Amino acid sequence: MKRLLVVWLTLVVFLVGCQASGYEAYEEAVAKTETIERAKSITEMNMSYTFNDEGLSEEVKRQLNNFKDVGFESTTSYDSALEATAMDLFISLGGMGFSSEFIKVGQEAVIKMPVLEKYMTLAELQKFNEASNTAPVDYNNMVTAETIEQIEKDWNDMVLSGQVVRGEKDILETPEGAVRVTKYDISPDPQALTAFFRQTADMIMNDPQVQDYLEKTQAEASDQGASLDLKAILSDWVDQVEIAKIQLVDYIDVDGYIVDETINFELQFTDAGPGSMTHMTFELHSKIYEINKDQNIQLPELNENNTLTVDQLKTDMPASFENLINQ
Repeated sequence: MKRLLVVWLTLVVFLVGCQASGYEAYEEAVAKTETIERAKSITEMNMSYTFNDEGLSEEVKRQLNNFKDVGFESTTSYDSALEATAMDLFISLGGMGFSSEFIKVGQEAVIKMPVLEKYMTLAELQKFNEASNTAPVDYNNMVTAETIEQIEKDWNDMVLSGQVVRGEKDILETPEGAVRVTKYDISPDPQALTAFFRQTADMIMNDPQVQDYLEKTQAEASDQGASLDLKAILSDWVDQVEIAKIQLVDYIDVDGYIVDETINFELQFTDAGPGSMTHMTFELHSKIYEINKDQNIQLPELNENNTLTVDQLKTDMPASFENLINQ
C-alpha cells in the first residue's frame, strides 16, 4: 500500500508539476513538449528506502534489505502516429540486475523476460491473466478527469505560486551534441507540498473510480478470507507522510522543448512500526532527443527458440528471481 501512494505522489508531480499558471514561457515549453510525436529518451531512476527493523527476524530483515536500493535505466524510442514503442531497460533490485525489452507496433507487442532472455507475446501474457483470474488495471483511467483538473488547480494555488525560477542560459551536452538551453528551477515549500499531498490523496481516495477499484480489491480479499479496510489503511498511512524536500530542474532548448529534466524528492514517515518504511529518497533524470525524427521500431522475428509460453515461464524461471519478485 505504501508503494501505491508513493507512485501516486510521483504521478502527481509528473502530471501537474509543470503547469504553474503565470509562467508563460515555461507553460509553453510543457505544452510543446507534450506534442512531440516521435523521439528517443533516456531515463535513470533511483530510489532508496530505510525501514524500521526493530524486533524483526533476520529473514525479514534480509527481505527488506532487497528493497533498500532500487534502480531503473531505460532507453526508449517512440512514434505516436504509428503506435510504436521500443524500450530497453535495466532494473537493479536486491543486489541483482535484470535486463528486459518491450516492443510494440500497432496492436502487437512483445516483452523479453528478464533472466530467461526470451520473448513473450501480448497474447500469451493475456492468457496468463485469464489463467490467474487477474484482470489488468488501467491506471491511466483510474482517476476521473474532474479529480485531475482539481488537482492541477490546487497544485498551482497551493504549491507552485511564485516557485518557478528562470535561471541562466547554458550549453547542455546531449546524445546529439551540445545544445543551447535555459534552466528552470522549481523548489516548492515542503510544508505546502505535504499539505497538498494529503489533500490530493484524500481526493483520490474519494474519487468514484478509485473507490470502485478499492471496493473490488476488498471483495477479492474477502473471498480469500481476509478482512481489509483499504481506505482506512491508506488514510492512516497518508497522515504519516512528511515531504522533506522536492526539487524539479528543467532545461528548455532554443526550439522550446524540455530536453532534460531532473526530479528529486525525499519522504519521511512518522510513527513507522516494525517493518514499515521510515525514509525514502527518489531521483529521476530524463533526456529527450531526436525530436520528431523518424524512429526505426520493428518487432523481432519470433520462433520456437526465442519465445516463451506461460507454462514454460512457470517451469523455467530461476528460483532466485522468482523468490525475489514474490517478496
